[in-house]
Formats: sequence, structure tokens, C-alpha cells
Amino acid sequence: MKTSPFIIGACAYLFGSTLSAIAEDYITQTDLTPVADGEIAQNAKIDIEGPDGIGSIDGSTPAAFPIGPYGSRFDLYTTIETSSGRRVYHLGSSVVGPYPTASISMTSNDPYIETRTRADQRFGASVTVSNISADPEAPLSMKQVYVEHLIDEYPVGSYTFSTTNPADWRLAKQNSSGEDAGVFIVKDGTLTITIPDPDDGLGTALTSLDSPNNENGESTEYYQCGEEKVVVYARPSSTSDWVTIAEKKIRVFPLPSAQIIASHDNFATTFELNSNTEYTSVPSIYAVCNELYPTSVTTIRLYKGTLDNLGDLVVSDLELVDGSEPASFNTIQPQDGVLMLNNTEPEIVALEDGYYTVELVTVTPFNNGAVERIAWAEFQLKKSLRINANLSSQK
Repeated sequence: MKTSPFIIGACAYLFGSTLSAIAEDYITQTDLTPVADGEIAQNAKIDIEGPDGIGSIDGSTPAAFPIGPYGSRFDLYTTIETSSGRRVYHLGSSVVGPYPTASISMTSNDPYIETRTRADQRFGASVTVSNISADPEAPLSMKQVYVEHLIDEYPVGSYTFSTTNPADWRLAKQNSSGEDAGVFIVKDGTLTITIPDPDDGLGTALTSLDSPNNENGESTEYYQCGEEKVVVYARPSSTSDWVTIAEKKIRVFPLPSAQIIASHDNFATTFELNSNTEYTSVPSIYAVCNELYPTSVTTIRLYKGTLDNLGDLVVSDLELVDGSEPASFNTIQPQDGVLMLNNTEPEIVALEDGYYTVELVTVTPFNNGAVERIAWAEFQLKKSLRINANLSSQK
């Protein structure tokens, strides 16, 4: 890495020392780039001119070689002739170089170009840090970075933050004392984090928050919606504030929800299906879907039998009720929709008496593409009519 030579400030001014006119004064520059065992780090001696007589002098001199990504340590020496011989005094040192650098990558089971996941899923973050100084004499600002895991929920009814509702980031977890639960990284390398994971040192995820209520007023686990981010901070100097050197966010969408409703009068009135009620004909059945995952295929299906003992699949419908587009999405945010089982289909009209189950299922990038059930309902069909009568004759 090529950098401009560092200009060293005046020796006496920099280290607060007085240089003797009869002394030999110099600075050594040592490259702090790690070296293998047995090798010697690059170093050089920089001769400087001390003051004329006892006192101090200001000035500058170029570094002996460019300062690399790990920085350089500069040591100021003076050599004085005494009655007992030549003595070398170390007057001070200063470490100069860039503060550490970092990069972050997020991983999710959803391969979408913008990193996103679902509230019930784990995701990963890898934090790679470079340029952390291994020199014990280096200032603390060059020997560590600080990592935090932050969360925030979207405003109700929205899938993004706006200027009127900016993100209000807060720590995913604090320790038992209510303090930050971030971590310090003190050497180069990669920290791999799985969220949520109680052992990762960064706390829990957005999904650890209390679940809000869904549209039906019921508490729904994993119904959170917002963003999480991992941030790496460093300090340019020991006296400066922390600054962000790397940041990566992931969008978190909720589990979908649905309500299955039925009607015998073109939805002038609706009711919930009940397996204890005998229906003389199959009603019109709709599934009102909320927040289907952006990449998903959702289907309403009818089976012979109860949920515990499903029989053959009778019929499946992929179309939204308005016919505008199939319930197969590849969008940037969750989608709502209504799916219908058409009770005029020949397969449904011809159904025999018995128990039936209607279910709403979806396939997403998660769980290896396995089918996931969102909602279901059971009902009992009783078309046959029983007539109890007595025949008698009367004279």
C-alpha cells in the first residue's frame, strides 16, 4: 500500500524535550507491519539537527519510508558524550498510522440482491478487521475496534424508514448492568456472528422483542418488522470520539398471517368454518392473506379428511380472487392478497359427504423450500337428507 511520507514535527516540540548542541540527535522509524518469526521489521535512522546550544528547536523532517497500513513507530534519541563515555537517551516515541479498517458481510437464506430475512429465521454477519496494531507501545486507538448489533422497527404500516419517521437504533441487548453489550476486537481476523444466538456476544435479534398483535388482535410470534445492523467503530486517535468504519444492514419481514372465511350468499354475510357444523353444500371459501413474503408462492388447497388424517388433495387454486396476478411474488416487500376456492368447480360440486380440510400454504427461500402452512380450517359436508316417517292406513 503506497502512502505519502509522514512529516515528523519538531523533535523537542513533539516530545517536550531539550536537545543539546553537542549531542547527536536522531529518530528511528520502525514499520509495525507484522513479520514472521526470525525476521526483522523494516526500520531506519533519521538524523536530525539539534538546537545551537542548550534549548529546543521546532521543525520537520520527512519519514524514512512511507507509512504502511499498520503504521510506524517513531522514537526520538539523543547521544551525549560524558566523562564515563557515550550515552544514548530515549526521549520519547509516537505511533503514527491509519486506524484499523473493517468490512462486514451479511448472509441470509434468501438470495435476494438486498439482504433480507424473515423474523423467524437466523442470519449471519462476518466482521473482518485489518490494520490492528500488535505493538504494545501503540495507542489504544490503534489496537482495537468496537462492534455493536443494533435494531429498530419500521413505523406501523410501513416497510421502510422515512424522514418523518427516521430509524431510532437501539442495542439488541444490554448486559445485566444495563450497559452496552457490544464486543471489542483486538487483533486482525474475522468474527463470524449468527443472529439470534445467545453465545455470539452481541445479544439477541429484533425477533426477541415482544410480538405485536396481528390484524385479528391475536398475539403472533415472529410478527416483527424492521431492520438490524452490525456496526464497527474505531477511534482515529486516543483523544477522539468513536467513528463508524463499517456498517451493514438487513431487512426483517414478519411471518405471514391469514384468515379463512366462508359464505353462502356471495359474502353478504361471512362465517368461520366449523367441523361441528354440517353444511349441505360447500360454501365459497376465501383466504385473506397478510404480508406474504416478498419471494413466495402461496396456495389454497382442499383435502379430504381432517388435519390429523388428511386424505387426497381435491383441488388447489393459485390465482388471486381479483384475477390480476398469481399469488407468486418476487417483490421488494411483503404482499397482501385474497385467494379463493371456487365452489362451482366440478371437483368441489361432486364432493361426497364427509370431513374436509382447507389450508393455506406457502413456499419461500427458507427451510430448504419446504411447504409451510399459514392457516387452515375444517368443515363437515352433509348433502344427504334423512327423512323419518311412518306409513299407516286408516279405515
